[in-house]
Amino acid sequence: MKIRRAKASEAAHFSEVTLKRQLGYVIEKKPPLYVSFHIQNIQEAIITPRITEHLDDLIATFRFHNGFVHTFYDEWGHLLGSFDPVELIKVHPASLKVTQWLVSQDKFKDIKTWVHTPEDVIVPVFKHDHHFVVLDGHTRLKVALLKGFDTVTVYEETGDALSRAFYHEAVRRNVHSVTDCEIVDSRRYALEWDAMCDRFIATFDEKKKLRKHSLAKRQNIVAEDRIQWNQALVANLNQYLSDYAFETLGVYYPLTGEVDVRALSAHYEIFYPVIEAGRLVFAPDVGAFKRASFKTRVPNTSQRLNGPLDAVIVPGLLFDKEGMRLGYGKGYYDGYLAQSPALKIGVCFEAFLQNSLPKAAHDIAVDVIITENRILKI
Repeated sequence: MKIRRAKASEAAHFSEVTLKRQLGYVIEKKPPLYVSFHIQNIQEAIITPRITEHLDDLIATFRFHNGFVHTFYDEWGHLLGSFDPVELIKVHPASLKVTQWLVSQDKFKDIKTWVHTPEDVIVPVFKHDHHFVVLDGHTRLKVALLKGFDTVTVYEETGDALSRAFYHEAVRRNVHSVTDCEIVDSRRYALEWDAMCDRFIATFDEKKKLRKHSLAKRQNIVAEDRIQWNQALVANLNQYLSDYAFETLGVYYPLTGEVDVRALSAHYEIFYPVIEAGRLVFAPDVGAFKRASFKTRVPNTSQRLNGPLDAVIVPGLLFDKEGMRLGYGKGYYDGYLAQSPALKIGVCFEAFLQNSLPKAAHDIAVDVIITENRILKI
């Protein structure tokens, strides 16, 4: 059973205002059930007609888009459900980061007819990289900007991994706020947004399953095997690097079970990755480390590399024979590799080298992969 927002083609079942304000919902059963929400005073809503079956799921779906509403009644004033109120925060619409880069022209025209004041724009956000990122309501925010609103209202939700993936994809496309979102016609919106979302989510789900499987597989490596594989891999890595006159080399502090390449410090000036302001930068090895996010460690220094690396050793859960990698899904390495001229060297144990991996538009291939058994030039 699926519950969704009503479509324009279902106008016969809703009032014009309900449809334009996206307050109509459809419970897809046989026959379908058409339900309208009427928001009374920001925090309360009336549900018509009165239903008992699927009521909890219906309210949950509605609150995904309108989480600021916390009390629900039927048309006779009987209480149907109540939740804790959320904190409402005033912000400038252009200050918000986004998870979308295209806006439907048709939807924009509809929303423009009922958004008249800043109080008409209330959207859910999540906190990431010290910014508020929009979960839903990009079109309303675009209208707010057009109408010159200095403030809109947001409330904080929890952003999941998929929401963060859409945020990183928007950043990769150089879309940093609603100001950058492009208004497009319905045909282009269907082709470039709806179809892209289907592909993006399918790839995301496939990668999620592979991450879970490969993490479990890595945990089960026998300690003696890991030590032997690591020594052989580092020997192959040193052999490969000996053909180049590198001076600066990017490495990483290994997580549990990862390939450990820190021994390269004996031969090169090495730098470790640090996440700052939502991007990857590199700090010099100063011999001391401090705890950092994602259960890793970073050099205990405020110094940062000023300029490009000669080469960067790239970790990954899996690699494939085309040089694609499966990381941890945060997108930091992809963002760095996309703009770095450094030679990109992937390292993994042979058991984690695949024939092919699912690919997203933002994925960046490495130039060579080193395992304990071989040097695979891409």
